[in-house]
Amino acid sequence: MRRLLLIIFLCFPGLALAHSGGIDSRGGHHCKTDCEAKGYSQGQYHFHPNLMDGTQYNSYSRLRSALCTRVMNRFADNPKMFERVQSRVEGRFGFRCGEEIDSEGPTTNPYESIKVRRVAEGVQVTKVIDGDTIEVRQEDRSVQKVRFIGIDTPEVSGFGARGECYGKEASLYLMRLLARKQVQLVQQEGTNRDKYGRLLRYVHMSGGDIGLRMLTLGYARNYPWFEHPRMDEYKQTQYEAQNAKRGLWGEC
Repeated sequence: MRRLLLIIFLCFPGLALAHSGGIDSRGGHHCKTDCEAKGYSQGQYHFHPNLMDGTQYNSYSRLRSALCTRVMNRFADNPKMFERVQSRVEGRFGFRCGEEIDSEGPTTNPYESIKVRRVAEGVQVTKVIDGDTIEVRQEDRSVQKVRFIGIDTPEVSGFGARGECYGKEASLYLMRLLARKQVQLVQQEGTNRDKYGRLLRYVHMSGGDIGLRMLTLGYARNYPWFEHPRMDEYKQTQYEAQNAKRGLWGEC
C-alpha cells in the first residue's frame, strides 16, 4: 500500500501542492471550509470537473486514467485489497476508479461525446477472440463483437494461416484477464463500427483502460491508421514498452 501511494505522488507531484480557493491546473484543490457538509474530510484534495476549462479537464482525465490503470494492474485479481485501495484513492482524490466522470464537465473538452457503459449494466465478456477483439453480452442480452480502439495485436493461427510472433501470448493474456468478467465499453466520437461490423470501443475494467494495459506490457502495438482521442498516450506507451523490450518487443 505504501509503495502504491509513493508511486501516486512520484507520478503526480503537483497534487501535493494544490491550493485552496480556486482550482489548480488539474482542476482540483484541498477542502478548507464546510468540508463535512460537502462530503469531504478537512484538507481532502478533490476535483470539480464542472468548473474546469478544457485544458484542466484533459489533465484530470489523463491523471484519472493513469492512476486507475495502475490500481487495476496491481489489484484487479484481489477484490478485497482493490476495495481498500479504492477507499484510499477516494479519500485523497475524491473519485473512485470505475465510476463515470461528472457529466457536467466543460463543453469545450474533446471527451464530451464519450459515453460510458457502467459495470452495473451487466456488459459481460462471453468470449475472447484474440488479443484485440472480444465478444460481449449487453444489457438487452444481445451479443456483440467488440474491437479495441487504438491497438493491434499479432494474429493467432487459424483457417490454415500461421500465427504471428506473440499472437498466442497476447490472446491467452487477455483471456485470463477478461474471461467471464464485466467490463465498461467507452465509445469515441465518430466511427461506431469497423468494416466487419464490430463495435469500436475502448474497453475498461474497474476503471482501467485495458488497451493501454496491453500496450504497457508489450502484448499490443499502437494502431496508427485510425485517429482517436487517446492516440498520443498510446504512442508514448508503445515507445516506453519498446525501449524496455517488454513482451513482443523483446521476443519478436
